[in-house]
Amino acid sequence: MSEGKTWYQIVIDNWAQITVIVGVIGFIISKVIEVNIKKREIKYSKLQEKKIIEIKSFYKSYHALELALRDYLYQTEFGAHEKEIFRKIKERIDIIQIKMSNQ
Repeated sequence: MSEGKTWYQIVIDNWAQITVIVGVIGFIISKVIEVNIKKREIKYSKLQEKKIIEIKSFYKSYHALELALRDYLYQTEFGAHEKEIFRKIKERIDIIQIKMSNQ
């Protein structure tokens, strides 16, 4: 009965069903892509949030260290400690501050 039909005749005869099938496949593909994009957005936003938290934590720690070093240098420079060990510590702190200010 349909032995002599070619592929384009089959497409012409069944165009409505083919359109529905192609539409459903396209809808499924679009939903899969949308879910994949949402996952990437969530992963990226969580990663950025973690980075911001770490940067804030680092800055707070750096600032606290800087204040502690300044207080300690103030104590050592203005005669609060006169022993040899504190002089060596002051020299090390000076070297560290020079390195930090150069970066």
